[in-house]
Amino acid sequence: MSNVHKMVPMLGAVIVAVVAIFGYLIWSGYEEAIHSGETVSRNYAATIEAHLDATLRRAEAHVLELARDVPIAALSKAAVPQYAPVIDAGLDARRLNFPELVGLRIWDVHGDLIYSSESTTTLRINAADRDYFIASRENTKEDVFFSAVVVSRITGRPAMFIARALRDSLGEFHGVVSASVELDYFLKLFQALDVGANGVISIFRRDNFTLVVRSPAVKGPTVATVPPGTPTRDAVEAGKTSGTMAYRGTIDGVMRIFSFRSLDRYPFYINIGIARDDALAGWKVRSLSAGAASLLLLLLLSVLLFRLMRAEVKQAQAAAALTQTEARARLILDSSMDAVIGMTGGGAITEWSAGAQQMFGYSGAEALCKDLSALIILPALRESHSGGMLRFLESGEGTIIGKRTEFTAMRKDASEFPVELSVTQFRRDDQLFFSAFVRNISNRKQAQSRLQLSELQLTGILESTADGILAVD
Repeated sequence: MSNVHKMVPMLGAVIVAVVAIFGYLIWSGYEEAIHSGETVSRNYAATIEAHLDATLRRAEAHVLELARDVPIAALSKAAVPQYAPVIDAGLDARRLNFPELVGLRIWDVHGDLIYSSESTTTLRINAADRDYFIASRENTKEDVFFSAVVVSRITGRPAMFIARALRDSLGEFHGVVSASVELDYFLKLFQALDVGANGVISIFRRDNFTLVVRSPAVKGPTVATVPPGTPTRDAVEAGKTSGTMAYRGTIDGVMRIFSFRSLDRYPFYINIGIARDDALAGWKVRSLSAGAASLLLLLLLSVLLFRLMRAEVKQAQAAAALTQTEARARLILDSSMDAVIGMTGGGAITEWSAGAQQMFGYSGAEALCKDLSALIILPALRESHSGGMLRFLESGEGTIIGKRTEFTAMRKDASEFPVELSVTQFRRDDQLFFSAFVRNISNRKQAQSRLQLSELQLTGILESTADGILAVD
């Protein structure tokens, strides 16, 4: 048998091997692109969930505190001139460093606006026909009510209202306190996330599956409902709190990779979709190039050389894509005024945002791999903090996960200041990690102190006057 004949089986084997290799590379590239789309959608959903949860917790806390602290005597129109300076100033103070909150307002028993933040520029309207006023008036359980999305009669923009009834000790209804959350704020936040040309970011209600806000906006009616049978709706109804799945969008029919996360405490969930075509765009280009190249590679050396080159190109593209994704995530973290801190299950710092550096005074190089409690926890509380972390890791008891916590933190220069902490947990490669969102609430505390001082001064003036003061209903 000639050497040429001997080369034919070898060449055939090489061609089969090359086809098999390229087939594997195409398939693995497809799986990699899909996995990357899933990862991006999950990370973005977690980011929006944490931000929305923090916003609703703060707004709810303001509403509950106002419902507890506003005097019933102040809810009559005759008493407004007396109480307005103190109450309106208190409402303004609560909105400090809270851009999501467009207004804090108090309505009387007839639905007339009697107190408001930015009171000098706020229209005096009536809200007796609004769902949040009606539901608060008729609900005797003293629950906080989250309204449907409506166009605010004061700002003219879409907003969601968080409200609670004002009742006396006998349960008699005297009015409503409400906080309006600005949806345009979340649209701007959505625009900072790169979900591709055909990606969508949405927030839905979990109780009736109506749309709260969506980017890009829905053309047509402003309120849409997720149809029964939609995979994310089925998962939420089944009690799942998160998940990733692929299906066609119910509005435009685009096939997307969706990741959803449901808030534990509030009736909302986030759904983020990355279009499959956007996720596979790079893979399609690489696959077509590899297919064309495989037809031209008839010689073993050319095949091996091209395979090595393609492997290097793909590896470089994957590294570049990963670097770009990390850069976008870093840009989002560093643009936040709050501190974003990542930790291992043992408390070692893995992520230290620019906001954390500014807030606590430690650079990233100083903070990374250090124990968090040694940097920001007061020395007297470090042993208790470490013990609590150990108990949580061993038994899950005593966790602050999913809760909003206030405590006194310490800077690098040993100065102390009040912060608000929200912690989430997640697992990666079977390892437990934590994400902590820390907000400096010094201004809020100072505003509260000034408000308390104003109230004490007013009380002192009333008690020191020689004139008789009588309040009647």
